[in-house]
Amino acid sequence: TKFEYFPLQSTMYTELASLLLIDYADVLLENKKYQYAIVALEKVIDCLGQRQKSEQRFEIIRKLCITCTEKEDWKKAIKYHNETLRKLKDNYLNLNEFVYLSQQISTIHLKLNNFSQSERELQNGIRTIYRNALSVAKSSAQPDDLCTTLGIEEIFARCEGEERMAIGSLILALANLYISGGNYVNVAIRLLTFGKEQIFASKNAATRHVLILFQLARGHFKRARYDEAKAVIQDILKNHSAKNNKLLSSLEFVQLRVLVMIHCHPPQFARALQLLDQTMQDTVRKESFTKRAKLNYLKGRVLQARCFHKLIDKYHYEYDKHRKHLRSEARRLEEEEEEE
Repeated sequence: TKFEYFPLQSTMYTELASLLLIDYADVLLENKKYQYAIVALEKVIDCLGQRQKSEQRFEIIRKLCITCTEKEDWKKAIKYHNETLRKLKDNYLNLNEFVYLSQQISTIHLKLNNFSQSERELQNGIRTIYRNALSVAKSSAQPDDLCTTLGIEEIFARCEGEERMAIGSLILALANLYISGGNYVNVAIRLLTFGKEQIFASKNAATRHVLILFQLARGHFKRARYDEAKAVIQDILKNHSAKNNKLLSSLEFVQLRVLVMIHCHPPQFARALQLLDQTMQDTVRKESFTKRAKLNYLKGRVLQARCFHKLIDKYHYEYDKHRKHLRSEARRLEEEEEEE
């Protein structure tokens, strides 16, 4: 029956009822009864709302954000993330939490293949922080201008300190969205270039500076600007150490380096294979099977690219040799005709 597993025939709005429902929800989650646990937590929200316990109610909503996201219940995850965002906007804007929530909602929409809404969430986040910094009802920048360098320059002319860093984090997420989706890659490159020079240039922002350079190299690679991508990677390796930044020892960074090496002119197949072998040795010590499998796949791509490159070189060699032979024969025939 309807209440066979969740026997609530009437609503109780006492503190004891709230505590019991929270414990009940935790037990249900431990026993993998997610749907019933969510019903229990939503009852807690109603109970705390009736008792006007706004802070405690907000904590349960945060718990629902995490739980629904972990269980990939995207519809409810978006609902409670948005409710948390509204709470932050109505009160003091905690910038770190606001940035995190904006990125989370954007990521969820992207998982649902809703690129436009994912983009809009990040743009709305930038606009909200901008308006909060100005303490006005609306900004002079139009929403559609917020993903261009002109709009960003206007924003940063009036923001400083924590607001700049918060907006910079959302710009980085927005640029990553554009590059990963293959849309507006040139806009992403302009945003990242601006961020590198104006936002994360200080020593205190070294980690984000490396991340923004990494995304910039990805953007250049997507646009087939291999020499520019190579220059950015060299800049990263020259000025930053892998000991101080996990990104530089990550598979994503190794993959980007290898792909740039085999696409630049001239291709650097030997260096790419050397990098993969060295990374493989480090990975074997850490016993990461998944990473080793991906490295072997990359090595296969490098060897395949080298074979194709040699075939192309051989084709051009034979083609040039054939053309020289034809020209030589043509000259010989012309000379014979002149003699006759």
